Amino acid sequence: MNKQKEPKNIEYQDFINYLHSPKRLMLTNLLAGIFRGIGGVIGATLVVAILIYLLNIFVDFPLIGEYFQDLKEILDRATQA
Repeated sequence: MNKQKEPKNIEYQDFINYLHSPKRLMLTNLLAGIFRGIGGVIGATLVVAILIYLLNIFVDFPLIGEYFQDLKEILDRATQA
């Protein structure tokens, strides 16, 4: 039974050491924030690119094509600015 408790104690000790090391805590949070920001930018770029691609397809449809054309022009202006 003692061997089963040792890994948990080691994990708790590692966590306590992590909390008591301000440099390690700040570095971890800094890197996490940087990668979250990069991921958000890449994700937003992909969503806008897919939306523009789909709008280009729907512009040729009768009746609703005019609305999609207007929406496409608005997005084109927003992405160029």
